[in-house]
Amino acid sequence: MRTARSRALTASALLIVLLAGIAVLAITRAQQDSRARGELESRATVVSSLNDAKAQFFFSAALISTMAYTPDRASIAALYPGSKQQRQSDIDTARSSLVVLNDTDAVAQLDAVTALLDQVDQRMEKFAQDALNANTAELGSLARQYQAELSVLAGQFISNLEDLSSSQRGELTAEHAAADRSADRGLTALIAFSGGALAVGVIALLLLSRSVLRPLSVLQERVRAIASGDLDTQAPVGGPYEVAALARDFNDMVSARRQAEDTVRKARDELEMRVEQRTAELDRLVRTDALTGLVNHRELLNALTRELAVAARVDRPLAVVMADIDSFKLLNDTSGHPSGDEALRQVAGVLRRLTEGRGIAGRYGGDEFIVLLPGADKQAGIEFAHRLAAAIGEMSFRTGWGTSVPIRLSAGVASFPEDGPTKDRLLTLVDAAMYEAKRLGVSDASALRMVPTSNDGTQTAFGMLDALIQSLQYRDDYTKTHSDHVASLAAALAQRCNLSDEAVRAVRIAGALHDIGKLIVPDEILKKPGALTGDEQGIMKRHPLISEMLISESPFHEDVVHAVGCHHERYDGTGYPRGLAGERIPILGRIMAVADAYSAMSLDRPYRKGLPPDRILAELRAGAGTQFDPHLVNEFIEMLGVEDEAEAAA
Repeated sequence: MRTARSRALTASALLIVLLAGIAVLAITRAQQDSRARGELESRATVVSSLNDAKAQFFFSAALISTMAYTPDRASIAALYPGSKQQRQSDIDTARSSLVVLNDTDAVAQLDAVTALLDQVDQRMEKFAQDALNANTAELGSLARQYQAELSVLAGQFISNLEDLSSSQRGELTAEHAAADRSADRGLTALIAFSGGALAVGVIALLLLSRSVLRPLSVLQERVRAIASGDLDTQAPVGGPYEVAALARDFNDMVSARRQAEDTVRKARDELEMRVEQRTAELDRLVRTDALTGLVNHRELLNALTRELAVAARVDRPLAVVMADIDSFKLLNDTSGHPSGDEALRQVAGVLRRLTEGRGIAGRYGGDEFIVLLPGADKQAGIEFAHRLAAAIGEMSFRTGWGTSVPIRLSAGVASFPEDGPTKDRLLTLVDAAMYEAKRLGVSDASALRMVPTSNDGTQTAFGMLDALIQSLQYRDDYTKTHSDHVASLAAALAQRCNLSDEAVRAVRIAGALHDIGKLIVPDEILKKPGALTGDEQGIMKRHPLISEMLISESPFHEDVVHAVGCHHERYDGTGYPRGLAGERIPILGRIMAVADAYSAMSLDRPYRKGLPPDRILAELRAGAGTQFDPHLVNEFIEMLGVEDEAEAAA
């Protein structure tokens, strides 16, 4: 069997011979053209240089003639050497080119012209010298004397130079014609060789097309079928030996790929299933508390934001229940943390069972839980808190030592829209209500105004404070918005500083109440858009003490009172009302100072827009160490960055 290789080698050999001939012809032609171009350039240089020399001679003669009629003969004479030098340079260039052309006759003729030119130059220079020394009267006779001598020599020089120039122009024309004829012959030969190569190539291509390219075209169609996903196709085995072998290898490859595709498909399906499982597991871990299996703090806040938006859009209520395990620290201390963890898990199980299909339960803090009840009003939230307390009371909990320990909860309830429209407002109120329930020793309390009254029917301190908060809101809506904002920021900063849950709760309540003393500030001062006078500043600076006095009669922990009373103290001791400095300012008061300043700069006022974030951060950094605790400023700025990243990721 004759192989495609032998056929290709034969055709290739013929092509190589023809191409080699073309290459040799092209190289020879190129060398000849290069020499011809060089000779033409040299001959053209000779002609050009002789013409330039003749022009310079006429210029020199004109200079000498002018000296006989101008009084400034020295200036004219000064131009002559330059003209002579340029003329000599042109003659030297012509001589060099003639030497390159090996034209000895022309060189001899040029030397004769040069010798004659030297005689002319001598007479011209002698005339120039005599003209410079002669007076005006002598100049006319001197010019006539030299003119007779120079006219004969100059005429011979011009005649000989013109003969030489004319002969060189003739040579240039003849060489141009010879170069054109040579180029035509070379082109004819190149076309002939190229035509032969093309004919051999076409014949070889036709032979290869029938024996090689056609089977390869069929094979290409099978490759396209494979690329489109048809793994059942087969290539016909035929043609030259190599093509037939290629077809067989192709069929084997397709079979192997078919098997590999099946293996990869099975592995991919299994991998995708594992990835989905792992992704679901990671998503669950990110959103849930590892100990209890309920949603974690971050997801709980996200859920509250979502549910508030839905409740506002469809005009339905939303109840928020916060529950805290009573004496949980004592349980941990006496029975060990494993027992405390088990108690949290059991409470979480009860919450999961009670909220299934009707709400969202999550772990808010160490021993705190929050339940969101979409569609439930405050009364429904209170009823849920009762059911939760009853279910926990029926639960039998045993410690690791086998001791039976009762578990009790204190719960607070707040609802949208009755208690407020914002997340921060609801969290502040439900936290305060739960704290009140814990203080009173009852299982639940609703947000502030639902706290039970005293035995004589008078309102409790909680109810009084709630009334004051509502009065402040009706009088100045900005102060109420600002207070809620401060409560949220201060609580977040306290959590970042790893303060206790009690401290976080205290600073949240303090944020809601810190400006309640502004009730005694007149409207013309409280809402004044311009700078305050000295007397007005004195009245405004009394509001922290008034706020402290109003809440000191309430059941709040002293940390709340201290935080409210110290939120305008400065780290350098120049604040008010007491002028405390550094660590003498309670930590919650220092936290309140940072949160209060940030909120005041960021919120819009009727008379100005809030400052941009970068300007606010610059002001906080500038006040670190003077107005604010520098450590808390750094923590606060880092906290804002983390929250921004979390919101962007969400």
